Amino acid sequence: MKDYETIGGLFKEIKQDYIEHKLNQRLLVVMVEILAILDLLIRNIDFNETVCKLIYYSDTFSFFEK
Repeated sequence: MKDYETIGGLFKEIKQDYIEHKLNQRLLVVMVEILAILDLLIRNIDFNETVCKLIYYSDTFSFFEK
């Protein structure tokens, strides 16, 4: 391990992963809030079904898998 990475490089990578994870969590919270607002505006939305479809059908949301 020491031959390939420095300790500083390892912590830099961990920090970047942590930042990405926190950003993904915050984005998910925002999406849930947007869907909740849409639910208030359009009472016929099935909230859970909509979230499942967003995650299942969109490859662009691949960050949810992390």
